[in-house]
Amino acid sequence: MSELSTYVFQCAGDDLFALSHDMTGANLPRASCSQGWILRGKSQLAEQALVPAHIGYYIWRDSCWTQRKSGGPQAAHSD
Repeated sequence: MSELSTYVFQCAGDDLFALSHDMTGANLPRASCSQGWILRGKSQLAEQALVPAHIGYYIWRDSCWTQRKSGGPQAAHSD
C-alpha cells in the first residue's frame, strides 16, 4: 500500500481543520473558512485513508482544540 503526502490546515482563529493532498490548500472551500486556511503540518497517510479522492479534502471540527489552546480546564486550588 502506498502513502500520500497529506497536509493539515486550520481555519484561522477557529477550531475547524482540514486535510488536503494539495500543499497550497487551493482545493479547500473558502465558504467554510472566510478567515483563510493556515498550513499546520504535513503527514503521510495510506492511499485508502480518510481523504476522499474525488474531492481531495476532508474537513472536521475539533471542539477540544479551544480547551487545549487555552490550557484546558483549570484545577481548583484550596489553601
